[in-house]
Amino acid sequence: MKQDTSISPATLRAARAAALPAAPEDDLSIDLRGLASRLWRGRRTIALCMALGALVGALAVSQMVPQYKASSKVMFSLPGGSVTTLPQVVSGAAVNERTMLNEVEVLQSSSLIGRVVDALHLTDDPRFNPALRLPASGFLTLPPALREGLTNLGILSLPEPTPPPGAAQDRQVRAAAIASLARGLDFEPLPGTRIIRISHASTDPELSAKIVNTLTDQYMRAQIEAKLDATRTATAWLSERVEELRLRMQGAEEAVEAARSHQSVQSGQSLEITQQQLSALNGILTVARNATTTALATYERLRDAVAEGRDFGAISEFRASSLIQSYRAREDELLSQRTNLLASVPETHPSVQRIDMQLAEIAANVAAEAGSIVEAARSDWIVARAREERTEGEVRALEDLALEQSRAALQIRQLEREAEASRNLYANFLARLNETSEQEEVQTADARVLSPAEPPARPLSTRRTRTLLASVLFGLLAGIGLVLLFERLSDTFRSARELAETTGLPVLGALPMEGRRLQRIDVLRRFR
Repeated sequence: MKQDTSISPATLRAARAAALPAAPEDDLSIDLRGLASRLWRGRRTIALCMALGALVGALAVSQMVPQYKASSKVMFSLPGGSVTTLPQVVSGAAVNERTMLNEVEVLQSSSLIGRVVDALHLTDDPRFNPALRLPASGFLTLPPALREGLTNLGILSLPEPTPPPGAAQDRQVRAAAIASLARGLDFEPLPGTRIIRISHASTDPELSAKIVNTLTDQYMRAQIEAKLDATRTATAWLSERVEELRLRMQGAEEAVEAARSHQSVQSGQSLEITQQQLSALNGILTVARNATTTALATYERLRDAVAEGRDFGAISEFRASSLIQSYRAREDELLSQRTNLLASVPETHPSVQRIDMQLAEIAANVAAEAGSIVEAARSDWIVARAREERTEGEVRALEDLALEQSRAALQIRQLEREAEASRNLYANFLARLNETSEQEEVQTADARVLSPAEPPARPLSTRRTRTLLASVLFGLLAGIGLVLLFERLSDTFRSARELAETTGLPVLGALPMEGRRLQRIDVLRRFR
Protein backbone atom coordinates (compact mmCIF):
# COMPACT_ATOMS: atom_id res chain seq x y z
CA MET A 1 0.00 0.00 0.00
CA LYS A 2 1.42 3.39 -0.98
CA GLN A 3 1.71 6.00 1.81
CA ASP A 4 0.20 9.44 1.12
CA THR A 5 2.81 12.12 1.92
CA SER A 6 0.92 15.13 0.51
CA ILE A 7 0.24 18.12 2.80
CA SER A 8 -2.83 20.33 2.42
CA PRO A 9 -2.46 24.16 2.26
CA ALA A 10 -4.51 24.60 5.47
CA THR A 11 -2.18 22.23 7.27
CA LEU A 12 0.86 24.14 6.00
CA ARG A 13 -0.66 27.48 7.05
CA ALA A 14 -1.38 26.22 10.55
CA ALA A 15 2.06 24.65 10.83
CA ARG A 16 3.75 27.81 9.61
CA ALA A 17 1.71 30.00 11.95
CA ALA A 18 2.67 27.75 14.83
CA ALA A 19 6.31 27.64 13.77
CA LEU A 20 6.86 31.40 13.41
CA PRO A 21 6.58 32.40 17.11
CA ALA A 22 7.93 29.10 18.37
CA ALA A 23 11.28 30.30 19.60
CA PRO A 24 13.06 28.95 22.63
CA GLU A 25 12.09 30.73 25.87
CA ASP A 26 15.70 31.38 26.72
CA ASP A 27 16.53 32.69 23.21
CA LEU A 28 15.74 36.43 23.09
CA SER A 29 17.72 37.16 19.94
CA ILE A 30 16.05 38.68 16.88
CA ASP A 31 16.62 37.49 13.35
CA LEU A 32 17.64 40.87 11.99
CA ARG A 33 18.47 39.45 8.59
CA GLY A 34 15.05 37.83 8.30
CA LEU A 35 13.34 41.02 9.54
CA ALA A 36 15.27 43.10 7.04
CA SER A 37 14.38 40.62 4.32
CA ARG A 38 10.69 40.86 5.17
CA LEU A 39 10.81 44.68 5.18
CA TRP A 40 12.69 44.68 1.89
CA ARG A 41 10.06 42.46 0.31
CA GLY A 42 7.37 44.90 1.53
CA ARG A 43 9.25 48.00 0.47
CA ARG A 44 6.58 48.95 -2.02
CA THR A 45 3.91 48.80 0.68
CA ILE A 46 6.04 50.89 3.03
CA ALA A 47 6.77 53.41 0.28
CA LEU A 48 3.08 53.61 -0.58
CA CYS A 49 2.13 54.21 3.07
CA MET A 50 4.82 56.87 3.38
CA ALA A 51 3.54 58.54 0.22
CA LEU A 52 -0.01 58.47 1.55
CA GLY A 53 1.20 59.91 4.89
CA ALA A 54 3.11 62.65 3.08
CA LEU A 55 0.02 63.40 1.00
CA VAL A 56 -2.17 63.65 4.09
CA GLY A 57 0.46 65.83 5.81
CA ALA A 58 0.74 68.09 2.79
CA LEU A 59 -3.04 68.40 2.70
CA ALA A 60 -3.08 69.30 6.40
CA VAL A 61 -0.23 71.78 5.97
CA SER A 62 -2.04 73.41 3.07
CA GLN A 63 -4.96 74.12 5.41
CA MET A 64 -2.72 75.67 8.06
CA VAL A 65 -2.72 79.43 8.41
CA PRO A 66 0.87 80.77 8.47
CA GLN A 67 2.04 81.98 11.87
CA TYR A 68 4.30 85.00 12.32
CA LYS A 69 6.30 85.50 15.50
CA ALA A 70 7.48 88.95 16.58
CA SER A 71 9.93 89.35 19.49
CA SER A 72 11.24 92.13 21.67
CA LYS A 73 13.95 92.25 24.34
CA VAL A 74 13.38 94.13 27.58
CA MET A 75 16.03 94.71 30.24
CA PHE A 76 14.81 95.10 33.80
CA SER A 77 16.70 97.33 36.20
CA LEU A 78 16.69 97.17 39.97
CA PRO A 79 14.11 99.42 41.64
CA GLY A 80 15.37 102.19 43.88
CA GLY A 81 17.92 104.03 41.76
CA SER A 82 21.58 103.46 41.06
CA VAL A 83 23.80 101.07 42.97
CA THR A 84 26.90 102.66 44.44
CA THR A 85 28.41 100.26 46.96
CA LEU A 86 29.71 96.72 46.74
CA PRO A 87 27.15 95.30 49.24
CA GLN A 88 24.40 96.92 47.19
CA VAL A 89 25.83 95.38 44.01
CA VAL A 90 25.96 91.90 45.56
CA SER A 91 22.54 92.10 47.16
CA GLY A 92 21.09 93.74 44.06
CA ALA A 93 22.26 90.89 41.81
CA ALA A 94 20.74 88.32 44.14
CA VAL A 95 17.47 90.17 44.24
CA ASN A 96 17.51 90.50 40.45
CA GLU A 97 17.90 86.75 39.96
CA ARG A 98 15.07 86.07 42.37
CA THR A 99 12.75 88.63 40.85
CA MET A 100 13.09 87.71 37.18
CA LEU A 101 10.42 85.02 37.50
CA ASN A 102 8.27 87.52 39.36
CA GLU A 103 8.60 89.91 36.43
CA VAL A 104 7.56 87.11 34.07
CA GLU A 105 4.48 86.50 36.20
CA VAL A 106 3.68 90.20 36.08
CA LEU A 107 4.10 90.23 32.30
CA GLN A 108 1.72 87.32 31.81
CA SER A 109 -0.79 88.54 34.38
CA SER A 110 -4.36 88.94 33.20
CA SER A 111 -4.48 92.57 34.31
CA LEU A 112 -1.54 93.56 32.10
CA ILE A 113 -2.77 91.50 29.14
CA GLY A 114 -6.19 93.06 29.66
CA ARG A 115 -4.63 96.50 29.24
CA VAL A 116 -3.21 95.34 25.89
CA VAL A 117 -6.63 94.00 24.85
CA ASP A 118 -8.24 97.34 25.71
CA ALA A 119 -5.49 99.40 24.07
CA LEU A 120 -5.67 97.48 20.76
CA HIS A 121 -9.45 96.87 20.91
CA LEU A 122 -8.88 93.15 20.41
CA THR A 123 -12.44 92.37 21.51
CA ASP A 124 -13.48 93.69 18.09
CA ASP A 125 -11.06 91.34 16.30
CA PRO A 126 -12.54 87.95 15.26
CA ARG A 127 -9.15 86.34 15.86
CA PHE A 128 -9.57 87.06 19.57
CA ASN A 129 -13.36 87.20 19.85
CA PRO A 130 -14.95 83.84 18.90
CA ALA A 131 -18.38 85.46 18.68
CA LEU A 132 -17.27 87.46 15.63
CA ARG A 133 -15.82 84.54 13.67
CA LEU A 134 -17.58 83.19 10.57
CA PRO A 135 -18.79 79.61 10.97
CA ALA A 136 -16.87 76.92 9.06
CA SER A 137 -18.83 75.66 6.06
CA GLY A 138 -16.96 72.46 5.22
CA PHE A 139 -13.86 70.38 5.58
CA LEU A 140 -11.73 72.93 3.79
CA THR A 141 -11.82 76.52 5.04
CA LEU A 142 -11.36 79.39 2.68
CA PRO A 143 -8.56 81.88 3.25
CA PRO A 144 -9.73 85.13 4.86
CA ALA A 145 -8.90 87.22 1.77
CA LEU A 146 -10.84 84.88 -0.55
CA ARG A 147 -13.74 84.68 1.88
CA GLU A 148 -13.85 88.48 2.12
CA GLY A 149 -13.80 88.78 -1.70
CA LEU A 150 -16.63 86.27 -2.09
CA THR A 151 -18.60 88.09 0.57
CA ASN A 152 -18.15 91.40 -1.24
CA LEU A 153 -19.33 89.76 -4.49
CA GLY A 154 -22.43 88.49 -2.72
CA ILE A 155 -21.56 84.82 -3.12
CA LEU A 156 -21.20 84.33 0.63
CA SER A 157 -23.62 85.86 3.08
CA LEU A 158 -22.56 87.87 6.08
CA PRO A 159 -23.07 86.29 9.50
CA GLU A 160 -26.10 87.40 11.41
CA PRO A 161 -25.26 90.29 13.72
CA THR A 162 -25.10 89.33 17.35
CA PRO A 163 -27.33 91.19 19.78
CA PRO A 164 -25.68 93.95 21.81
CA PRO A 165 -23.98 92.24 24.73
CA GLY A 166 -24.59 93.09 28.32
CA ALA A 167 -22.07 93.72 31.07
CA ALA A 168 -21.67 90.03 31.88
CA GLN A 169 -21.19 89.12 28.24
CA ASP A 170 -18.69 91.96 27.82
CA ARG A 171 -16.68 90.51 30.66
CA GLN A 172 -16.82 87.06 29.09
CA VAL A 173 -15.73 88.41 25.71
CA ARG A 174 -12.89 90.34 27.31
CA ALA A 175 -11.81 87.28 29.32
CA ALA A 176 -11.86 85.16 26.15
CA ALA A 177 -9.75 87.76 24.33
CA ILE A 178 -7.29 87.84 27.23
CA ALA A 179 -7.02 84.04 27.23
CA SER A 180 -6.58 83.94 23.45
CA LEU A 181 -3.88 86.61 23.57
CA ALA A 182 -2.09 84.90 26.46
CA ARG A 183 -1.87 81.64 24.49
CA GLY A 184 0.12 83.38 21.78
CA LEU A 185 2.56 85.09 24.14
CA ASP A 186 5.89 83.63 25.18
CA PHE A 187 8.32 84.97 27.81
CA GLU A 188 11.90 83.70 27.90
CA PRO A 189 14.38 85.02 30.51
CA LEU A 190 17.87 84.98 29.04
CA PRO A 191 20.24 83.10 31.41
CA GLY A 192 22.79 85.20 33.25
CA THR A 193 21.15 88.51 32.30
CA ARG A 194 18.30 90.76 33.37
CA ILE A 195 16.77 90.52 29.90
CA ILE A 196 13.47 88.85 28.98
CA ARG A 197 12.54 88.04 25.39
CA ILE A 198 8.84 88.71 24.81
CA SER A 199 7.31 87.04 21.75
CA HIS A 200 3.88 86.68 20.21
CA ALA A 201 2.79 84.44 17.33
CA SER A 202 -0.26 85.14 15.19
CA THR A 203 -1.39 85.07 11.59
CA ASP A 204 -0.75 88.80 11.16
CA PRO A 205 2.90 89.94 11.39
CA GLU A 206 1.93 93.57 11.92
CA LEU A 207 -0.44 92.61 14.72
CA SER A 208 2.18 90.41 16.40
CA ALA A 209 4.69 93.26 16.47
CA LYS A 210 2.04 95.70 17.64
CA ILE A 211 0.97 93.35 20.45
CA VAL A 212 4.53 92.87 21.71
CA ASN A 213 5.30 96.59 21.59
CA THR A 214 2.00 97.45 23.25
CA LEU A 215 2.65 94.88 25.97
CA THR A 216 6.06 96.36 26.80
CA ASP A 217 4.62 99.87 26.66
CA GLN A 218 1.70 98.96 28.92
CA TYR A 219 4.07 97.20 31.30
CA MET A 220 6.21 100.30 31.71
CA ARG A 221 3.10 102.47 31.94
CA ALA A 222 1.75 100.18 34.66
CA GLN A 223 5.03 100.47 36.55
CA ILE A 224 4.98 104.26 36.33
CA GLU A 225 1.31 104.37 37.31
CA ALA A 226 1.99 102.10 40.29
CA LYS A 227 4.83 104.36 41.38
CA LEU A 228 2.68 107.43 40.86
CA ASP A 229 -0.16 105.89 42.86
CA ALA A 230 2.25 105.02 45.66
CA THR A 231 3.74 108.52 45.51
CA ARG A 232 0.31 110.14 45.53
CA THR A 233 -0.74 107.99 48.47
CA ALA A 234 2.44 108.90 50.32
CA THR A 235 1.97 112.57 49.42
CA ALA A 236 -1.61 112.55 50.69
CA TRP A 237 -0.58 110.86 53.92
CA LEU A 238 2.37 113.22 54.36
CA SER A 239 0.13 116.22 53.69
CA GLU A 240 -2.28 115.13 56.40
CA ARG A 241 0.59 114.42 58.75
CA VAL A 242 2.23 117.79 58.00
CA GLU A 243 -1.04 119.59 58.70
CA GLU A 244 -1.41 117.73 62.00
CA LEU A 245 2.18 118.59 62.94
CA ARG A 246 1.66 122.22 61.96
CA LEU A 247 -1.36 122.48 64.23
CA ARG A 248 0.54 120.72 67.00
CA MET A 249 3.51 123.07 66.58
CA GLN A 250 1.21 126.07 66.55
CA GLY A 251 -0.51 124.86 69.71
CA ALA A 252 2.85 124.29 71.43
CA GLU A 253 4.08 127.77 70.52
CA GLU A 254 0.83 129.31 71.71
CA ALA A 255 1.16 127.39 74.98
CA VAL A 256 4.68 128.83 75.45
CA GLU A 257 3.47 132.36 74.82
CA ALA A 258 0.49 131.88 77.13
CA ALA A 259 2.75 130.60 79.91
CA ARG A 260 5.09 133.56 79.48
CA SER A 261 2.20 136.02 79.51
CA HIS A 262 0.74 134.42 82.63
CA GLN A 263 4.11 134.64 84.36
CA SER A 264 4.47 138.30 83.40
CA VAL A 265 0.98 139.09 84.69
CA GLN A 266 1.50 137.23 87.96
CA SER A 267 4.97 138.55 88.80
CA GLY A 268 5.16 141.76 86.81
CA GLN A 269 8.78 141.08 86.00
CA SER A 270 11.03 138.35 84.72
CA LEU A 271 12.94 135.79 86.74
CA GLU A 272 16.23 137.48 85.90
CA ILE A 273 15.11 140.80 87.41
CA THR A 274 13.78 139.01 90.48
CA GLN A 275 17.08 137.24 90.95
CA GLN A 276 18.95 140.56 90.64
CA GLN A 277 16.64 142.17 93.20
CA LEU A 278 17.05 139.19 95.50
CA SER A 279 20.82 139.45 95.27
CA ALA A 280 20.70 143.19 96.09
CA LEU A 281 18.31 142.62 99.00
CA ASN A 282 20.54 139.91 100.39
CA GLY A 283 23.35 142.48 100.46
CA ILE A 284 21.09 145.01 102.17
CA LEU A 285 19.97 142.35 104.64
CA THR A 286 23.58 141.60 105.51
CA VAL A 287 24.24 145.30 106.14
CA ALA A 288 21.05 145.57 108.21
CA ARG A 289 21.99 142.57 110.29
CA ASN A 290 25.45 144.05 110.92
CA ALA A 291 23.86 147.40 111.84
CA THR A 292 21.45 145.70 114.24
CA THR A 293 24.26 143.79 115.89
CA THR A 294 26.35 146.96 116.22
CA ALA A 295 23.41 148.97 117.61
CA LEU A 296 22.63 146.25 120.13
CA ALA A 297 26.24 146.06 121.26
CA THR A 298 26.41 149.87 121.65
CA TYR A 299 23.17 149.97 123.60
CA GLU A 300 24.22 147.19 125.95
CA ARG A 301 27.66 148.77 126.49
CA LEU A 302 26.21 152.20 127.28
CA ARG A 303 23.49 150.72 129.47
CA ASP A 304 26.02 148.72 131.47
CA ALA A 305 28.28 151.78 131.82
CA VAL A 306 25.44 153.86 133.23
CA ALA A 307 24.31 151.07 135.50
CA GLU A 308 27.82 150.48 136.82
CA GLY A 309 28.55 154.25 137.21
CA ARG A 310 31.61 154.24 135.04
CA ASP A 311 33.47 157.36 134.12
CA PHE A 312 31.59 158.84 131.20
CA GLY A 313 34.76 160.46 129.96
CA ALA A 314 36.15 157.04 129.14
CA ILE A 315 33.22 156.25 126.87
CA SER A 316 33.33 157.81 123.44
CA GLU A 317 29.53 158.16 123.06
CA PHE A 318 29.29 160.12 126.30
CA ARG A 319 32.44 162.03 125.60
CA ALA A 320 31.15 163.08 122.22
CA SER A 321 28.08 164.75 123.76
CA SER A 322 28.50 168.56 123.77
CA LEU A 323 26.08 168.91 126.65
CA ILE A 324 27.99 166.50 128.77
CA GLN A 325 31.17 168.30 127.78
CA SER A 326 29.71 171.63 128.98
CA TYR A 327 28.51 169.97 132.14
CA ARG A 328 31.93 168.52 132.73
CA ALA A 329 33.58 171.90 132.10
CA ARG A 330 31.22 173.57 134.56
CA GLU A 331 31.89 170.73 136.97
CA ASP A 332 35.63 171.27 136.67
CA GLU A 333 35.16 174.98 137.26
CA LEU A 334 33.02 174.41 140.34
CA LEU A 335 35.46 171.86 141.68
CA SER A 336 38.24 174.39 141.25
CA GLN A 337 36.18 177.03 143.13
CA ARG A 338 35.37 174.58 145.87
CA THR A 339 38.99 173.72 146.27
CA ASN A 340 39.87 177.38 146.57
CA LEU A 341 37.08 178.00 149.13
CA LEU A 342 38.06 175.04 151.24
CA ALA A 343 41.43 176.58 151.58
CA SER A 344 39.87 179.50 153.51
CA VAL A 345 36.53 178.30 154.81
CA PRO A 346 35.18 175.00 156.15
CA GLU A 347 32.93 172.60 154.21
CA THR A 348 29.92 173.82 156.12
CA HIS A 349 30.33 177.22 154.72
CA PRO A 350 27.32 178.25 152.68
CA SER A 351 29.46 179.01 149.65
CA VAL A 352 30.90 175.51 149.72
CA GLN A 353 27.48 174.00 150.20
CA ARG A 354 26.12 176.03 147.31
CA ILE A 355 28.93 174.76 145.08
CA ASP A 356 28.17 171.21 146.24
CA MET A 357 24.54 171.69 145.30
CA GLN A 358 25.59 172.92 141.87
CA LEU A 359 27.93 169.94 141.50
CA ALA A 360 25.08 167.58 142.45
CA GLU A 361 22.82 169.26 139.92
CA ILE A 362 25.51 168.93 137.23
CA ALA A 363 25.94 165.23 138.07
CA ALA A 364 22.21 164.75 137.80
CA ASN A 365 22.17 166.53 134.48
CA VAL A 366 25.08 164.41 133.22
CA ALA A 367 23.27 161.26 134.35
CA ALA A 368 20.11 162.41 132.64
CA GLU A 369 22.02 163.18 129.48
CA ALA A 370 23.75 159.80 129.66
CA GLY A 371 20.35 158.16 130.06
CA SER A 372 19.16 160.03 127.01
CA ILE A 373 22.18 158.80 125.09
CA VAL A 374 21.49 155.21 126.25
CA GLU A 375 17.84 155.58 125.25
CA ALA A 376 18.91 156.93 121.87
CA ALA A 377 21.21 153.92 121.43
CA ARG A 378 18.27 151.68 122.33
CA SER A 379 16.11 153.46 119.77
CA ASP A 380 18.84 153.02 117.17
CA TRP A 381 18.92 149.29 117.95
CA ILE A 382 15.14 149.00 117.68
CA VAL A 383 15.15 150.85 114.37
CA ALA A 384 17.99 148.68 113.04
CA ARG A 385 16.17 145.52 114.12
CA ALA A 386 12.95 146.70 112.45
CA ARG A 387 14.88 147.51 109.28
CA GLU A 388 16.44 144.05 109.40
CA GLU A 389 13.07 142.36 109.87
CA ARG A 390 11.58 144.39 107.05
CA THR A 391 14.48 143.49 104.78
CA GLU A 392 14.13 139.82 105.75
CA GLY A 393 10.46 139.97 104.81
CA GLU A 394 11.28 141.47 101.46
CA VAL A 395 13.93 138.80 100.88
CA ARG A 396 11.47 136.02 101.75
CA ALA A 397 8.88 137.54 99.43
CA LEU A 398 11.39 137.73 96.61
CA GLU A 399 12.52 134.17 97.33
CA ASP A 400 8.92 132.96 97.11
CA LEU A 401 8.47 134.93 93.90
CA ALA A 402 11.70 133.53 92.47
CA LEU A 403 10.64 130.00 93.40
CA GLU A 404 7.28 130.48 91.72
CA GLN A 405 8.94 132.01 88.69
CA SER A 406 11.45 129.11 88.57
CA ARG A 407 8.60 126.63 88.52
CA ALA A 408 6.89 128.63 85.82
CA ALA A 409 10.17 128.86 83.90
CA LEU A 410 10.60 125.10 84.19
CA GLN A 411 7.15 124.62 82.74
CA ILE A 412 7.93 127.15 80.01
CA ARG A 413 11.18 125.34 79.15
CA GLN A 414 9.26 122.07 78.95
CA LEU A 415 6.76 123.72 76.64
CA GLU A 416 9.62 125.21 74.60
CA ARG A 417 11.23 121.78 74.23
CA GLU A 418 7.91 120.35 73.05
CA ALA A 419 7.52 123.25 70.65
CA GLU A 420 11.07 122.74 69.36
CA ALA A 421 10.46 119.02 68.88
CA SER A 422 7.24 119.81 67.04
CA ARG A 423 9.09 122.33 64.84
CA ASN A 424 11.83 119.81 64.01
CA LEU A 425 9.32 117.05 63.26
CA TYR A 426 7.26 119.45 61.19
CA ALA A 427 10.36 120.55 59.26
CA ASN A 428 11.38 116.92 58.58
CA PHE A 429 7.94 115.92 57.35
CA LEU A 430 7.66 119.09 55.28
CA ALA A 431 11.02 118.35 53.63
CA ARG A 432 9.90 114.76 52.98
CA LEU A 433 6.64 116.03 51.51
CA ASN A 434 8.50 118.37 49.17
CA GLU A 435 10.86 115.56 48.15
CA THR A 436 7.96 113.18 47.50
CA SER A 437 6.10 115.84 45.52
CA GLU A 438 9.17 116.36 43.34
CA GLN A 439 9.53 112.60 42.80
CA GLU A 440 5.99 112.53 41.43
CA GLU A 441 7.20 114.47 38.39
CA VAL A 442 10.26 112.31 37.60
CA GLN A 443 8.96 108.74 37.89
CA THR A 444 10.50 106.27 35.44
CA ALA A 445 9.94 102.58 34.81
CA ASP A 446 12.33 99.91 36.07
CA ALA A 447 12.66 98.49 32.55
CA ARG A 448 13.72 99.64 29.12
CA VAL A 449 13.25 98.17 25.67
CA LEU A 450 16.51 97.02 24.13
CA SER A 451 15.02 96.03 20.78
CA PRO A 452 11.41 96.77 19.86
CA ALA A 453 9.43 94.18 17.96
CA GLU A 454 9.44 94.41 14.17
CA PRO A 455 6.95 92.67 11.86
CA PRO A 456 8.54 89.33 10.85
CA ALA A 457 9.19 88.91 7.13
CA ARG A 458 8.78 85.12 7.09
CA PRO A 459 6.27 82.86 8.79
CA LEU A 460 7.22 80.13 11.20
CA SER A 461 8.05 76.88 9.37
CA THR A 462 8.54 74.72 12.43
CA ARG A 463 4.91 73.72 12.66
CA ARG A 464 4.63 72.81 8.99
CA THR A 465 7.87 70.83 9.02
CA ARG A 466 6.84 69.05 12.18
CA THR A 467 3.47 68.15 10.69
CA LEU A 468 5.04 66.80 7.48
CA LEU A 469 7.64 64.80 9.38
CA ALA A 470 4.98 63.39 11.69
CA SER A 471 2.82 62.39 8.71
CA VAL A 472 5.73 60.69 6.91
CA LEU A 473 6.79 58.94 10.11
CA PHE A 474 3.24 57.76 10.70
CA GLY A 475 3.12 56.41 7.12
CA LEU A 476 6.45 54.62 7.67
CA LEU A 477 5.22 52.97 10.87
CA ALA A 478 1.92 52.08 9.23
CA GLY A 479 3.74 50.52 6.25
CA ILE A 480 6.04 48.49 8.52
CA GLY A 481 3.03 47.33 10.49
CA LEU A 482 1.17 46.29 7.37
CA VAL A 483 4.20 44.42 6.01
CA LEU A 484 4.65 42.50 9.24
CA LEU A 485 0.90 41.80 9.41
CA PHE A 486 0.81 40.52 5.83
CA GLU A 487 3.89 38.39 6.51
CA ARG A 488 2.16 36.94 9.54
CA LEU A 489 -0.99 36.08 7.62
CA SER A 490 0.84 34.74 4.50
CA ASP A 491 1.04 30.89 3.86
CA THR A 492 3.92 31.17 1.41
CA PHE A 493 7.35 29.76 2.18
CA ARG A 494 10.16 32.09 1.27
CA SER A 495 13.10 29.66 1.67
CA ALA A 496 13.92 25.95 1.56
CA ARG A 497 15.07 26.08 5.17
CA GLU A 498 11.74 27.49 6.25
CA LEU A 499 9.93 24.69 4.34
CA ALA A 500 12.12 22.00 5.88
CA GLU A 501 11.72 23.36 9.41
CA THR A 502 7.97 23.59 9.03
CA THR A 503 7.29 20.16 7.37
CA GLY A 504 10.12 18.17 8.83
CA LEU A 505 10.85 16.75 5.32
CA PRO A 506 14.07 17.14 3.37
CA VAL A 507 14.14 19.50 0.37
CA LEU A 508 15.29 17.67 -2.76
CA GLY A 509 15.52 20.67 -5.11
CA ALA A 510 14.19 24.11 -6.02
CA LEU A 511 13.22 25.73 -9.28
CA PRO A 512 14.69 29.20 -9.84
CA MET A 513 12.37 32.12 -10.39
CA GLU A 514 12.90 33.49 -13.84
CA GLY A 515 9.96 35.81 -14.06
CA ARG A 516 6.26 35.56 -14.66
CA ARG A 517 6.01 36.83 -18.24
CA LEU A 518 8.48 34.50 -20.01
CA GLN A 519 7.48 32.50 -23.10
CA ARG A 520 7.46 28.71 -22.95
CA ILE A 521 10.40 28.49 -25.30
CA ASP A 522 12.35 30.83 -23.00
CA VAL A 523 11.60 28.66 -20.00
CA LEU A 524 12.70 25.47 -21.81
CA ARG A 525 15.85 27.25 -22.98
CA ARG A 526 16.68 28.20 -19.38
CA PHE A 527 16.46 24.56 -18.23
CA ARG A 528 18.71 23.10 -20.94
